[in-house]
Amino acid sequence: MDKRKIAITIIAFIIIEGISFLMIENSHKQEINEYLKKNTLELKVKYKAVQNTYTLMTETILTQVINKPKILKLYSNAYQANNHQKQLIRDSLYNMLLPVYNYLKLNNIKQLHFHLPDNHSFLRFHRPNKHGDDLTNFRYSVKMTNATKQKYKGFEEGKIYNGFRYVFPLFCENKHIGSVETSFSFNAIEEQLKQHEDNIYGFMLNKSLVKGKVFDTEKSNYILSLLSEDYMCEKGYLHYTNDTLNILKQIDIKLKPLIADELAENKSFTVYQQINNNYYLISFVSINNVEGKPAAYIFSYKKDTILSKYKQQYYLSHILSIIILAIVALAVILIQFKNSKIKDSEEHYRALIENSNDIISVIDSRINSIYRSPSYEKVLGYKLGENVNNLFEFVHTDDKKRMLNDFKGFVAKPGKTAHMNYRYLHKDGTWRHLEGTGKNMLDSPVIKGIVLNIRDVTERKNAELALRKSEKKLRDLNATKDKFFSIIAHDLKSPFSAMLGFSQLLINKFEKYDVQKQKRFLGIINSDLKNTYKLLDNLLLWSQSQKGIIDFKPEKENFFLVAVETLGFLYQTAKNKTITLINQVPEVCSVYADKDMLETILRNLISNAIKFTLRKGEIILSSRIITDENEQKFVEISVKDNGVGIPREMQGSLFNVSENNSTKGTENETGTGLGLTLCKEFVEKHGGKIWVESELDRGSKFIFLLPEES
Repeated sequence: MDKRKIAITIIAFIIIEGISFLMIENSHKQEINEYLKKNTLELKVKYKAVQNTYTLMTETILTQVINKPKILKLYSNAYQANNHQKQLIRDSLYNMLLPVYNYLKLNNIKQLHFHLPDNHSFLRFHRPNKHGDDLTNFRYSVKMTNATKQKYKGFEEGKIYNGFRYVFPLFCENKHIGSVETSFSFNAIEEQLKQHEDNIYGFMLNKSLVKGKVFDTEKSNYILSLLSEDYMCEKGYLHYTNDTLNILKQIDIKLKPLIADELAENKSFTVYQQINNNYYLISFVSINNVEGKPAAYIFSYKKDTILSKYKQQYYLSHILSIIILAIVALAVILIQFKNSKIKDSEEHYRALIENSNDIISVIDSRINSIYRSPSYEKVLGYKLGENVNNLFEFVHTDDKKRMLNDFKGFVAKPGKTAHMNYRYLHKDGTWRHLEGTGKNMLDSPVIKGIVLNIRDVTERKNAELALRKSEKKLRDLNATKDKFFSIIAHDLKSPFSAMLGFSQLLINKFEKYDVQKQKRFLGIINSDLKNTYKLLDNLLLWSQSQKGIIDFKPEKENFFLVAVETLGFLYQTAKNKTITLINQVPEVCSVYADKDMLETILRNLISNAIKFTLRKGEIILSSRIITDENEQKFVEISVKDNGVGIPREMQGSLFNVSENNSTKGTENETGTGLGLTLCKEFVEKHGGKIWVESELDRGSKFIFLLPEES
């Protein structure tokens, strides 16, 4: 064999040997890891078994002792009792249940604790003089038991003790009267665990929980753990003894930097240490509190003989591998090459899916999610780990029936592709319109599901809805504009026709008419000009209001003076019809308003009253102070007449410019109805409201509210 082939052979052997070494190393690590996981699982199972034992015991105590009419009747009076009565009830309850508590202590249940419905502590058998404190922000299990009327169990930190707690709601004659809890300490778990295997057990609690919840007077019961700066141990339950102190402290000091990451991630795990040629297994089980948050660790120490056998197998495997690795190495290289191709292909398609804005999802025939692409969170806010497996639960109520009908027909036809469009609940509580296609691949041996390709079309749907609303609003505005201009054209034409007619008569026959007739014609022209001016003035104000360019400067005004000024302005108009204007506004009456707008409102309402009041009638302007349900003071202003009244069917649309409510007055005075629309807009701009009360032939009363103060 030439040097080149020898070199290739040596290089190949080195490569294969290297791979073989790595494989054996990896296999050895896996064996060790599996063995360590097994020990972790064993500790978990043992802990669970102990917990179940105490669950049965506490439920028996509750059923056989506490849930008795005498106990419940006594405790049912505690919540509403005064302090003296509460103490009497507390003493009676304590004396009645003290034998039970002593029995519980013999079985390592160290707490019996009653709580009121509002989460206040009523009686701690372990601290009978410590009561009345609110546990809402410290005891999640108590808060949730009283809130949901359901039992809660699990580990929880307390103000005095931490423990494995069982909290039960209490009822008397179907009425919730509070809750009761029992709890057992780590010492109880330790004793039970040692019945199965004589290991050494320890318990450590998250330091932040001790600092945040335990009474200051009780914090001296805890010391910092040697295993971590973030955990503390209860002095009464330290795992060190005189026989094991030296070796356990050696183990703990060595472990501290090695397990920091696992502890930080709240993992359950097992590690090992070699001390004086002996192997020790140290298992850690993370304990969540009743809120589901990591809170503590149970850990055990066990002398082990299995690890040394794994080490022997490890070295033997290396020796044997030298003989056979040449062939294995080649096979491994080929397999890895093939796997690399497959992996690259998978990564390519995975990248396409993960970077797509569309949701790629696979569901089963019951609409349960099998797979969701990462875009699920971008579109709907739910993280991949969240429990949103059944998609049907998140479909809009109005779409569920349609979805079920669609889905039943779709599932029955393998290979079918269908279009779908449903509303789906986003995590933030909003509804999103989802649109896409589904491919029935239930009969595929690989996929075995329905593949969905869905996109969020909410913005498009909202844009379409907004467009439809805008189109409707534009049509309504155009209709209102056309109707409004029709009204304006009609009501402007009448006075101009009259003015043109009378002015033409004066031009043609001026010399023939005496002075009285000339004055009468000029008076008619003047009256029509005033009405037309009023109409144009209202039209200008309404136009400015619609454009939002009218000044709005509310100030504190003396309403009595505004009333006097407005009534004086309209005095001559009322006098021409022999109508009496009566001012019943108190001399001391303040209102927070824009004076110009207020005068416009009053002028229009009083002018309308004059228009529809018969001769010798009367119009009363009055005001009073009222207070609404929010304790805000308003000035209620009313303009009341004894005129012809308004038909009931017209009252609802009086303030709507799009309705033609214009009618002639008692002496054929004309108008557009625009004045009332203007009044409504000005009143609402002040934060008030306006309405009318009227009966035919008995008169009308227009009432509006303005704020007394800013």
